[in-house]
Amino acid sequence: MLGFANKSEMDKFFKSGEVKKLSERISTYCSAVDAYDIFETITFVKDGKQVN
Repeated sequence: MLGFANKSEMDKFFKSGEVKKLSERISTYCSAVDAYDIFETITFVKDGKQVN
């Protein structure tokens, strides 16, 4: 899982040479990768306890 401070930082990361090199290696083992923008994260467990 990856997280970014903003869309600009995400775009910068995915356009980097490091990701291109990694993508070439991963393609041997993966046929697809999914990505989603997340606008809200809801916590259901905190400190090992269920949050209501």
